[in-house]
Amino acid sequence: MKKTWSVTNLIVIILLAASSFVSAKGILEMRSMRLVESWLSDKPKMYTAQLTDSQKDEFVAVLREFSEERGFTAVSRNRESLQSGSALYTFSVLVPDSAEGADFEPLDLLGTRVVDGSVAREISAANPGSYAGYGNDAFSRVETLPSIRAGLYFRVDRLESGSSLGRTCTVIGLDDGEFQTLVNDLSSAIGVSADSLTTEMSGSATDMGLIYWFCEGAFVVLAIVLCLLTVTHSLLELRTLGVHLMLGWSRRAFAAELIANQAAFLPVVIPIGLLGSLAIFDGLSLGPAPIAFAALSVLPAVMVVLVSWGVSIVPLATVHPVDAICGRYSRRGFYALAVSVYLLCTVAIFGACLYIDQPLDMYAALVHTRTVWSEYKDWYVVRDFSLDGSHFTGDPMSLSKDMYAWYASHESDEDVYLVNTTYFDATAITAYMRGSSDDMPEPF
Repeated sequence: MKKTWSVTNLIVIILLAASSFVSAKGILEMRSMRLVESWLSDKPKMYTAQLTDSQKDEFVAVLREFSEERGFTAVSRNRESLQSGSALYTFSVLVPDSAEGADFEPLDLLGTRVVDGSVAREISAANPGSYAGYGNDAFSRVETLPSIRAGLYFRVDRLESGSSLGRTCTVIGLDDGEFQTLVNDLSSAIGVSADSLTTEMSGSATDMGLIYWFCEGAFVVLAIVLCLLTVTHSLLELRTLGVHLMLGWSRRAFAAELIANQAAFLPVVIPIGLLGSLAIFDGLSLGPAPIAFAALSVLPAVMVVLVSWGVSIVPLATVHPVDAICGRYSRRGFYALAVSVYLLCTVAIFGACLYIDQPLDMYAALVHTRTVWSEYKDWYVVRDFSLDGSHFTGDPMSLSKDMYAWYASHESDEDVYLVNTTYFDATAITAYMRGSSDDMPEPF
């Protein structure tokens, strides 16, 4: 019986430490993403997500020319989600040849340098197509960058064309007046307004993945289970306590002896924190920050074990010796404890179901949409796009507004889904009909 209790406690403590570590990894990823998003936030930036492909190419070409003339450094940033669910931050740098060095605030992750001026200069001096950090082409990689495995990766490459231009472009080395002059010159060169380059017109928010929320819920459930196990074990040891009290033992000595048997399992959380940190940290130097994370990641499990010990000694400290020998304990207190645990578990399960219900519905809708449209994946549907009897005209932003208004007018119709839309205006259709490949206009 004692062996069964020991094995059960050991398994629960291991699962507590593992769920605590995974939850801590999710929190670390979110904090690291916020750190990356705030990097160079004190520098002026331009928003380029709304530009078309041709405008992006023109933007980069003009920006490179102005960078050589005015001696500033540009850093474009883009974030994407990999197929594995990890986040990839790509920084495309533009360093003028005339500049002696690209000096800007470095990006650090847990005390390890990720991106700084030396990396930017090395990428700029390397061959076209070279990069640092995440990527499969080992021959073009000039340097590895720190990362959090299965969570957060970084890549630094050259800002060579519009395809490498991210959602934002930060300019380093210009004051406010010079930056505004640059914006005006760029807006004139690519044919967009200056306000559209300095106003964020779209954005996104990132939340922890479901696996981390499941681990947090599992941690709460395992904490309750461990408390119940320790309390039940204490109640089963009441007869032994009564005999020891009659033989002259103190309650404190008996409780210490009982807890000491369970305390032998507590050190198992140490390798979980250390080995887990070594497994997820790639390229990070061993310093105070990674060590602190390894310790703090399993600290909640240690706290739960200590609390369970404190709860378990309550019956041992309050029972009378005769009642202990007879195995009698307060039925009212036991019922109160059982009701409290039941209510706590019910609230926790109900809250978890409410939180998970929304993303599960979203995933179910995505699966349904994918299933419905899978048989039409090779079809092309041509429809006359018109709004209030007029065809869509204007710049890309007005086309986006028209497209949204058109879809909004049909969104409430049954079985209506917007999968992908390509809009060809009259100029593009005429060019395609002529069969000319020179200066072929891009569809919207």
